[in-house]
Parts: sequence; C-alpha cells; structure tokens
Amino acid sequence: MHVDDATEAIARALLYSTTLGRRYLIGKERASTRAYFELMGELADVRVPKLNLSESVLIPVARVLEMLGTLTGRRSPIPLDILKTTAAGSLIFDGTRAERELGLRYKPLRVALGEAIAEIRGEAR
Repeated sequence: MHVDDATEAIARALLYSTTLGRRYLIGKERASTRAYFELMGELADVRVPKLNLSESVLIPVARVLEMLGTLTGRRSPIPLDILKTTAAGSLIFDGTRAERELGLRYKPLRVALGEAIAEIRGEAR
C-alpha cells in the first residue's frame, strides 16, 4: 500500500472514538507473493527469478547478509523481514473492515510500488 494510505489509516484509527482497542489489517489489493514480485520486477524493469529456493536455505544467508550490512552500512540484497513475510506463502488478506470502518480509499498497488521504486532509485516522480 502507499505510505500516504498507511498514514491515513493510522490517523483515522487514532481519531475515531469507535476504534479504541480495535485492530485493523489495512490494504485493498490482493496478490500472491509471486504476483507481487512480478509487479515489482515489471515496474523496476528487472528480471524476477523463476527459481524458488527454500526458506531453510535463504534465512541463514539473509541473517549473515544483514550482519554484514550492519558492519558495512550497505543494504542487504535479501532483507530478512521481507523473506520471513514471503515465507508465509502469500500477501493475501482481507482489509475490508478497515476500509469500511475507517472510510479508507486506497491508491492502486501499482502506483504505490512505482513510487517506492522511484524513491529508492532517487528519482522524482
């Protein structure tokens, strides 16, 4: 989701008295992990690997790369938090309650990812 949408959801959840003690999953578009990565690859104009490696192999590698990143100040090419999220198998969930109760309207996932990629690359959008 777009960072502005996340900010809006947090602000609305804090401001509405009816949301006290409630938890929300926020987001609208559903995508499998593969579809999510393919969209990122398309927007970033990079090839998405077709080979899936086991998390049991990748998680230890990601831990080592993150430790090296801490020492060198460089970003890990395999972020551990993202790997753990995708290891769950999917990024599919239902955020309609948050949309309904908080009155949220989301920007399309394509827009959010496109802007995030541009920002990471230091490009103005």
